[in-house]
Amino acid sequence: MTMANATNKDSGTAATASTQGISFTFNFFATSEILVDVQNDTTGVIATLTPTTHYTVGTLVGTGTPNYTGATVSITSAADTAYPAGNTFYIYRKTTQTQTLDLTENDDLPAQSLEQQMDKLFALWADANEQLSRCIKVPVSDGTVTGLTLDNQIDRASTTLGFDASGNVTLT
Repeated sequence: MTMANATNKDSGTAATASTQGISFTFNFFATSEILVDVQNDTTGVIATLTPTTHYTVGTLVGTGTPNYTGATVSITSAADTAYPAGNTFYIYRKTTQTQTLDLTENDDLPAQSLEQQMDKLFALWADANEQLSRCIKVPVSDGTVTGLTLDNQIDRASTTLGFDASGNVTLT
């Protein structure tokens, strides 16, 4: 099976989650790769939910072995009580960083196994690319960039991120 797109996240509301679950249509390889965060739409506070305690992944779509093309996340009663209406659930994939294909010299090339590993590499790339797309980036035209490393947590506390006259990071 090929992976047609790089999508690795979806979302739904608490009302949807508690009544029928939240369906998503991105590829994944194991239910353990599906993670769920919930955001209180009033306060903006985000919490990471615990599998089986707060949600389950079921109604798998696709052939599996190992590539699924979607599923439904069902919010458990514990999470339903803790996160009632007024919350948004974010479902995302965190692909397991393993490589299980072992090719034997002078053996037939197992096309299906090879394609599954290529799909997994694509999923890992998509996960990293999605995360990178949310990062602050410096234009390529800036040439050699130095000084973008933030200070440690203690020195950063109660400061504001800014830039000096040369464009280097400063904390004030």
